[in-house]
Amino acid sequence: MFALSKLRGTKINKLLVVRNDKLGDLILALPSFAMLKRALPDTKIVALMPAYTAPIAKLCPFIDRVIIDCTKNGGKSEQKELIAKIKLERFDAAIAFFSNTRNALMLFRSDIPYRLAPATKICQFLYNDRLTQQRSRSIKAEYEYNADLVNHFLSHLKISAEQPEFPLLKIDDLTRQNQLDKLVKSLHISLNKKLVFIHAASGGSVKRLNDLELVTLIALLSNHFDLSIVITAGANEGDIASAVAAKCTYKENIAIYDKNDGLVDFAHSIACADLMICVSSGPLHLAAAFDIPTIGFFPTAKVESATRWKTINSPDRHLAISGETIEKIDIKSNFETIKSWLIRLGWHSKPRT
Repeated sequence: MFALSKLRGTKINKLLVVRNDKLGDLILALPSFAMLKRALPDTKIVALMPAYTAPIAKLCPFIDRVIIDCTKNGGKSEQKELIAKIKLERFDAAIAFFSNTRNALMLFRSDIPYRLAPATKICQFLYNDRLTQQRSRSIKAEYEYNADLVNHFLSHLKISAEQPEFPLLKIDDLTRQNQLDKLVKSLHISLNKKLVFIHAASGGSVKRLNDLELVTLIALLSNHFDLSIVITAGANEGDIASAVAAKCTYKENIAIYDKNDGLVDFAHSIACADLMICVSSGPLHLAAAFDIPTIGFFPTAKVESATRWKTINSPDRHLAISGETIEKIDIKSNFETIKSWLIRLGWHSKPRT
């Protein structure tokens, strides 16, 4: 291919990386952003992402700049403006971790000489380099599929890829302490107990665990461990968190966290937790990026499975609970597994009275 022959031996000054879908998808692309920066330290790594996930870039030293994709709900004029903006950047190459017809057309019309994407959809012909991945088979984790694209790209440049350093997101001691102080003041929680975040909603990524199972989980955890439980909620999800809290009998150790000062503030709060529990969604993957222990609930369907959406925290700091569907996961039958895993993490059971 012309594009590949031009790419070999060429200095890549500016690289556009497309991950303009949901928060969890962006988090699972962070290892690949870090791999690119490590292999190409002098290259400007520019991410195309929606406005609501863009604040995460502030936490990432391996993303140099962000272009906001504000065209999801826009018309042709907005799309033309975005294409014109990308053209002015004069990118040497682009990698689409997320490919659909809109993204393929956008990159094709932006005059980027090298464009790489998975060879999985009809629109693939608009890219001049493609990697067959068959993601729908879900034999790898999403972050591994992204890394395969990076390895393929770097192989054309005769550069060996190196694994990034984990955790991908970090918080310094002073920031963490300030955030803890803020949480104590606003939520009236005790720092003498384990701090457990439970995200009751799902953001629409998958079905959520029903209220009864969440209440059962909170009761069992509270009965066996000394905890402060924070039920978190995103925009327009406060009613879900309130409904779960209202059904709990252990109300004295429960707080609702449905207001924050933006995504970075929410991320810093998650980084203070001792445990994050939720279905496979953005908050779960955000916690994992800080290497916070996570318990995730997954359906067994291949495209939604624990294999495909494996988190990026340390393997021993993630527990996946799977069921035929999220709605069919039974907490009582899985609690002994949860309890044993927490004890292996160093948690101490309450003394029996």
